Amino acid sequence: MKRRLILVIGDHSGGPGYIIDSLFNNLNDFDEIIFISLKSRKLNIKNKKYNKKIKKVRFYGFFNSVRYLLISSLKRKDKNIIFAFDNLGFIYGLFYKILTNSLFIIRISGFVGPVSWKYYYINKLIVNYFADKVVVNTKSLKKHIRGLFPKSQPIVIYNGIKLIKSKQLNNFSSPIHYGSKDINIIHLANFYNSIKGHKSSLEIVKRLLNKGINVQLNFVGDGVLLRSIEELSNEMDISENVNFLGYLGDSKKINQIRKNDICLNPSFTESFGIGVLECMRQGLPVVGSNVPGFNEVVLTNYNGILCDKNKVSTFVDAIEFLINNPDVYKQYSFNSKKRSFLFSEERMIISYKKLFNQLLK
Repeated sequence: MKRRLILVIGDHSGGPGYIIDSLFNNLNDFDEIIFISLKSRKLNIKNKKYNKKIKKVRFYGFFNSVRYLLISSLKRKDKNIIFAFDNLGFIYGLFYKILTNSLFIIRISGFVGPVSWKYYYINKLIVNYFADKVVVNTKSLKKHIRGLFPKSQPIVIYNGIKLIKSKQLNNFSSPIHYGSKDINIIHLANFYNSIKGHKSSLEIVKRLLNKGINVQLNFVGDGVLLRSIEELSNEMDISENVNFLGYLGDSKKINQIRKNDICLNPSFTESFGIGVLECMRQGLPVVGSNVPGFNEVVLTNYNGILCDKNKVSTFVDAIEFLINNPDVYKQYSFNSKKRSFLFSEERMIISYKKLFNQLLK
């Protein structure tokens, strides 16, 4: 009897995509792992020989995966866990659950998506009657989901990224270069919807420039709204101070983060913020929105400053404060790296392994 993990996602990007890559690269408790992406995108497989005993089967489309799973379910009675991400993944995950009589886990990673009008009722049905477990990434989101779906009992598993050696923390020096011509600010978020606050970042830069503060804003990410934000930067006459770097792989992204002084995230809603955690790992203080979920990762007056998401002026004031107070900046910078150790990939993987083993018993 085989133990099989089936990962189902609509769009393999952002935080959910990062977690799927981590699971693929670190799990060794299954005989077979299947990845189903309904919008094809290559996996970031860092160690293709991580366990020769596991047969990894990857399908990037719907019909091939249905055919394979149907044949497998007829041949033998395996222990399957379906782990679904995002709204589209939940729907197809339910289909696979019925097809293979599998255990079914869904991972909700946002405040807005699960209750959007076209998904709310199907999600309510899935959460209340079909999902064996519901996973969320912050305590705030757990409270939110329990309010929406009273029958649910979500568990919290925080996102995590790879740790660095602890000795690097002891020899830590903050990244800012006082006296340099420009202050470099990074906003790391894909351009798939307006809730990430890209327009707010442009307005923040505009106001800083008007104050005589030389600043360069570096956007990292891609998406359908990227072109419109580029055009807006031209209309605001700040295009020379805004750089659109597109999608960056892991090593290039880390190198780019290290070139910056402050991490900016003026999102209108943010359940966690993988990109911000990556910036914290490199010692960047964070200036971000004081919204549920995000304020469990960034602590104001500790490793950054949390601002009113609807008041651009509060972000401008926060950045100006960090620039003018180097001792505070250095302390926040140190605390950012220190706090990032609490959100490690290792801890996340251990939590998921524990969950899988509990369900399979």
